[in-house]
Amino acid sequence: MWSVGFGLGYLPYAPGTWGSFLAIPLAYWARAWPVWQVLCTWCVLCVFSCWTADQTAKRLKEKDPSCIVCDEVVGCWLPLMVIPWEWGWVSAAFILFRVFDITKLWPACVVDRRPEGWAIVLDDCIAGSYAALLCCVCVEVLVKH
Repeated sequence: MWSVGFGLGYLPYAPGTWGSFLAIPLAYWARAWPVWQVLCTWCVLCVFSCWTADQTAKRLKEKDPSCIVCDEVVGCWLPLMVIPWEWGWVSAAFILFRVFDITKLWPACVVDRRPEGWAIVLDDCIAGSYAALLCCVCVEVLVKH
């Protein structure tokens, strides 16, 4: 159930985008936690996502089925961890993640060619890292100065 985002991965038209939306309430909920707890939870979800994505892909006999969206959840959560919690910033983090996820910049494009569950998740974590880095720069320039 987690691998398909509790059903969001079965929605028509851009299931990855629908799955990415699931990161928003999770990130909002986790904002009250200490940083170490957020990072530990994220790491556990990454490992669990690798396993469930692998199992679902094997069951469906596809390399990276579009219904698997747990990778979008953990990837999108990264930029949401580093922004001020305002809807403009949340929207920007979400959009940046989707752009980086769709464009698959290096090394995500290399990882994306692998058939294993860890690769399904890792390319989205790379996209999330790029989005988080850009969000950090924007916050530094626009908010802190």
